[in-house]
Amino acid sequence: MNLNFFVPKSTDAEKIAPFFYMRPNKTCDSGVLDTFLWRDYYDIHVSIADDKALLFLMQSKGEYFSAMPYCKEEDLPHYFEVMEKYFNNVLKKPLKIYLADEEAVEALALKENSRYLVREEFDLKDYLYSGDELRNLSGKKFHKKKNLVNKFFREYEGRWEYRNLSCSDRETVLEFLDKWYEKRTEDEKETEDTLEYEIMGLHEMLKDCFSLKEFRAGGIFIDGQLEAFSIGALNPSENMACIAIEKGNSEFPGIYQVINQQLLIHEFPEADIINREDDCGLPGLRKAKESYNPIGYAKKYMVLQKDFEGWKEETTDRYEAEIGQMSDSMDAPYVLTDIKQKYETKALYEEVFPEDKGRFSDWYYEDRCRDNIIVSMRSDSDVIAMAHLNPFTVCNRNGQTAEIYYIYAVATKKEERNKGYMTSVLNKCFEILKDKAVPFCFLIPVEESIYTPFGFHNVSKFTPERIPDFDDVVSNYDIYLREDEEYLRRALIEDELCENMEEALPKDPVIMVKIISEDAFAKFSGLSTDSTEDDMINWLRKQRIYISESV
Repeated sequence: MNLNFFVPKSTDAEKIAPFFYMRPNKTCDSGVLDTFLWRDYYDIHVSIADDKALLFLMQSKGEYFSAMPYCKEEDLPHYFEVMEKYFNNVLKKPLKIYLADEEAVEALALKENSRYLVREEFDLKDYLYSGDELRNLSGKKFHKKKNLVNKFFREYEGRWEYRNLSCSDRETVLEFLDKWYEKRTEDEKETEDTLEYEIMGLHEMLKDCFSLKEFRAGGIFIDGQLEAFSIGALNPSENMACIAIEKGNSEFPGIYQVINQQLLIHEFPEADIINREDDCGLPGLRKAKESYNPIGYAKKYMVLQKDFEGWKEETTDRYEAEIGQMSDSMDAPYVLTDIKQKYETKALYEEVFPEDKGRFSDWYYEDRCRDNIIVSMRSDSDVIAMAHLNPFTVCNRNGQTAEIYYIYAVATKKEERNKGYMTSVLNKCFEILKDKAVPFCFLIPVEESIYTPFGFHNVSKFTPERIPDFDDVVSNYDIYLREDEEYLRRALIEDELCENMEEALPKDPVIMVKIISEDAFAKFSGLSTDSTEDDMINWLRKQRIYISESV
């Protein structure tokens, strides 16, 4: 199939927009606006295939990548294969996709496909809200927002108004943007590079009178001057409004809360779901988005073809790396999913766990770190704190299984301890696990008192000796880790590497557990959904638990 890729212009919006709504997709990328806002930054080209699918080709800093095909769900496997062949045969590269929506990843069963590496992009998940809640701001959880809005109404009564914005307001919007750019907040300055491209994309949209029925814009005027504006688009198949741009003059307290509410009231009065995009990994932006009480998240993934030569050189996630560069300068935890970035924590690992230095740490970073998650913090260029989340499948006597995580290699540089860094790292770990809806996580502490304040409970003695016959494990224990082929492969290597190593465990090691998702735990354990956390911990303490020492 010949794919004729072209640079989309604002005049193409009406032609390509319907493709975005052909299949289920709750990400902000399920609308046409982001195509133009980020067109120049990611050198976006598109191709319309057979009048059935919209395909993407993007390039940044020499790297080619794509997006999930926009087409009907039944056509998704075919056009996914079309893009794979294009990358392999034309570009001579493995297919790589960023920001792949969860619906497409599941429809294609990519997580179960050994040909593909699928890695969640944690800091790029979109925040989803109830349309009714954001329009009405009712109830205790929106009390502060409602107060700010009402205070604004009182202070500027008779002086403010909401107006729908159209192409005739182009110069007004651009003039406001120039003023806003000079006064932007510190969080907004952290996105300096991308911000300029976002503004360029906005210029492109306004230049040719971006006309699309799903596209809506509105502004708050005070004394006749534009002081805030917002732009969004409706995804009709999800009845979801995606808010792409929101800028305001922060000298007017409450103006962001007002434009947020008024745009939805006037432009999206029937939208069930509001997507307010991701937080770019910025703590201030994350706090602001969480304060609006999201009802869920639209998860995104990097997808990389593994059965094509050179795929290992493509494992860096450029989107996450860019967020990491912003986080590095902000004393904020950063989620590492790329193996090259994970290796940057190896020096801290070997400093804090010197008994592992050498063959074990080399193997651990080469093998185990390929599918785990590392949360780290930096000071300048040095990693100063970290924790590893190592995945396992846990089973119980009733046949239930669940994905859980072992929190391992919790470490802070000696001179940086007692400064709150590990609290930030662990809270970020819990946030990740909450998003994954795991029933619980566990660790094997050197000292229990360190982890009790974080909600961990001693539930069982730890058995350091491995039981060689898995049938004996199943017969004699109520809860145990599934020993599949990959688990056994790693366990045998670990046993061999640890044979002559100094034992790092305390004299009487225990297993400590933190409940993450009570609903998931209830499903795994068989307890009722109204069980308390104490009920769940007590249930665990009554079980015979076997977790052998394996990272």
